[in-house]
Amino acid sequence: GQSAVIRSELDEGSADALLEVLAKDTRLRHATRSPLILRGLIAQAQVGAKTSSNVYDLLGAVVATLEGDDKRKVTLAEAPVFGMQTRYLEELACGLNARGTTNLSRDEALFAIGTAAAHMVEERLLGAVPQPTSVLEVLASHHVLHVQDGLVRFAHQRFQEYFGASRLLRTGGQADDSTRRLGDAVNEPAWADSLELVAGTLKAPRGSGAARARLVQTAEAVDLAYACDLAGLCAFAESDDAALHVRLV
Repeated sequence: GQSAVIRSELDEGSADALLEVLAKDTRLRHATRSPLILRGLIAQAQVGAKTSSNVYDLLGAVVATLEGDDKRKVTLAEAPVFGMQTRYLEELACGLNARGTTNLSRDEALFAIGTAAAHMVEERLLGAVPQPTSVLEVLASHHVLHVQDGLVRFAHQRFQEYFGASRLLRTGGQADDSTRRLGDAVNEPAWADSLELVAGTLKAPRGSGAARARLVQTAEAVDLAYACDLAGLCAFAESDDAALHVRLV
């Protein structure tokens, strides 16, 4: 069970402290029934980070642990990825969510990688577009992508949800881009899990009232009930947008 796994990974004091947190937090205890989420919780404890019940943070802890491996860190920092793995994985996750699937053809994946690289060149984050095939090979051998029989997918669907949410959160401060992306996302059922991660991460004090209002208002234009669900997840308050709050209640 959870207790045995935690005690096998942590020293006695850290294990006791984490188990005490789980005993008091039913929602977190249920979330960690997923081995991947439990792995994130243990990863947080191993680096001495404050325990978070935010699933986005727990998935991020798993990714950080993977990327923190010494050999992997060097490979990702060098050509052809140059430390930009998150941007490539975000683009792949968005492509998968837009198609409502968990698999891309190799050609579709290479196109997404090329698109991400072109954007980074425009932003002067890269000097030139690298070979997409080389980037894909590194992400498959040193990160969370899996390539088999001409299909590309994330090693776990939760990573797809995580990197989709990462894209939405990264563009959240850019009103026009954020609104467009959110508008596309709330219209597609395949984005639902990523949007839940976004909403949970926008809770105060971490997220801004403007970002919470933008998320809820975008959903309101599609489905009032869905907007109310997201409002609850992000703890949207009257102080975030009084007029919108009135319409919801």
